[in-house]
Amino acid sequence: MEQSRESARQNQWADALKSAVRALQEFPLEGDARTSAAVALFHTGQFDRALQLFADLRASDPSNPFFLSYIAQAQARQGDHQAIASYRALADLHHDQRRPLQAAEALRELLKLQPEAESQREDLARLYEEAGLVREAAAEWLTLARRRRQAQQIDQAAEAAEAALRLEPGSSEAR
Repeated sequence: MEQSRESARQNQWADALKSAVRALQEFPLEGDARTSAAVALFHTGQFDRALQLFADLRASDPSNPFFLSYIAQAQARQGDHQAIASYRALADLHHDQRRPLQAAEALRELLKLQPEAESQREDLARLYEEAGLVREAAAEWLTLARRRRQAQQIDQAAEAAEAALRLEPGSSEAR
């Protein structure tokens, strides 16, 4: 296992995978070996196999965001639309565990895949507010205001602009 960790630290993922596979052959149920193998599979682009291992690991520890994060990343790299649901679940898990910045990161990744997801963008703005990231929260509210105005949703656009103004009273764009 130590060889696998050392190779991973040096970003030598093929070597890390070989070492993790050797460890798995000796200790097939060892969680660290399975996790190391899954991470190495991910970093060597073997997403299907990595997803299988991460799904098994997550089943045994569903409150561990590490596994779900890799699942979402692998799905996104494969172009799988399930990544959106995985990032949403990851954001919810982080939020439930009172880690708003990590929840925000998961929502940012989700929004890269689905930029029109308004409810997630609202959630992101609120998370930024909770974390005291006023400028970032205001930017998300302004994005919502612009999108809603373009969609002729004038009342909702005004509400989003007001939320941005509440955070940044000097914002000329929100006015």
